[in-house]
Amino acid sequence: MTSRKHRTILSLALAVLMSLTMVAGPVSFADTNDEDSEPESYARLYTEIDQSRTAITQQSSAPRNTIQATCGSGGPCLFYLNNSWQSGNATLQFNYGSASDKPLAGDWNGDGKDTIGIRRDNEYFLRNNNSGGGHDHWVKYGKASDQSYIGDWDGNGTDTIGIRRGNEYHLRNINSNGPAHKVIRYGKTNDKTFVGDWNGDGRTTIAVRRENTFYLKNSLSWGSADIKFNYGRRGDEVHVGDWNGDGKDTFAVRRGNEWFIRNDFKSGNAQTTIRYGKASDTPIVGDWDGNGTTTPGVHRPGSTSPSLPSQTPVMVYGTLRTGQPAHNVVQGRFTLNVLGRAPSLELWVTDHPYPSYPVWPWALPGSTGMTGEMLFLPNATYNAEVARLDNWEGYTPGGNPNTMNYIREKRATNQNKSAWVYVATPWRQTYAKNYGTKVVSGDITRF
Repeated sequence: MTSRKHRTILSLALAVLMSLTMVAGPVSFADTNDEDSEPESYARLYTEIDQSRTAITQQSSAPRNTIQATCGSGGPCLFYLNNSWQSGNATLQFNYGSASDKPLAGDWNGDGKDTIGIRRDNEYFLRNNNSGGGHDHWVKYGKASDQSYIGDWDGNGTDTIGIRRGNEYHLRNINSNGPAHKVIRYGKTNDKTFVGDWNGDGRTTIAVRRENTFYLKNSLSWGSADIKFNYGRRGDEVHVGDWNGDGKDTFAVRRGNEWFIRNDFKSGNAQTTIRYGKASDTPIVGDWDGNGTTTPGVHRPGSTSPSLPSQTPVMVYGTLRTGQPAHNVVQGRFTLNVLGRAPSLELWVTDHPYPSYPVWPWALPGSTGMTGEMLFLPNATYNAEVARLDNWEGYTPGGNPNTMNYIREKRATNQNKSAWVYVATPWRQTYAKNYGTKVVSGDITRF
């Protein structure tokens, strides 16, 4: 999101089509006034970054393209974004990422427009346009179990990633790998957290919720909450946005497909009540057109995954994968990258003769499964690219298996599509089992 509209990251599964209807007139908003003690100066700003606290995984920022299948008139989409709250079809419909990814929204490049991103475990794939295609930023940050938040923590006009562990927040000011720039403690471990620009100064700060009471802080610094008020019911789904374009973020709660929006920090009835989408949708909000107001969108995988190209992709599973030491060999040479799993293979590793490579990976026949990245190559250069990978792996079609390390075989995957995989030759299979280690997860990034 832009500096005045920052949202928490939303996830869960969804349904299939979008419906928009407006409800006129104010609706009485059930408001309870359960009191709780205010956070007692829990916030502590670390001026010296404790690198041991950040637990940041730093790796090569080699890019990885993501799925860009067609949708709309041709089939269901993953993202539907609207530039207004009015009824009608979504303004933008497209696919990006996979159905299981967690959707994000933020102004990653500071152009004043929010665009989408996705999260897979502790990897973030951020795009500067609301369309299918490759990602523009790849960040590996924190742990898969961390809670994630998006905001402009330093007020420079670009949104970046923050993570939460307990009541501790690790905030980074650049969309790249590295340690946190600020580490902050605020509130209690069981508080619900939201982030936004509460006072319109261009910086994202933190708010916590207990029951239906919100405690807002206008700075990333020591001290008690600057704003406290009650709104909604305990258990309401809460969203943050600049709903009226005044430069300040405020809250909305969602019940089913009904949104109750307030443009200030006061208890009382909703100032605007709107029905949008379906109750089963996972909403994602942002300023998609850069006009200063936050509008809705949904991430809706449904039961149908986007269709993949008809070609047979090449599955890479070891040093060619994103963030691995040889990824530069394939970087920029594919049009799509889809995470997949080959159930008829298993992954083994042995020591590598070159110190720049931590291990030597081998795909062996087995039943535990192996994870890899399915690379879809440009149609015009498909044969040449496959031949280039054959050469990299030392494979000669029709050659003697006793003189090669790998054979390229077509293997079934969980994406309902077969992929080329470089499988260890029989003598290398024996070598791997005698001198190597089986990767139980089948995933080199989890070894």
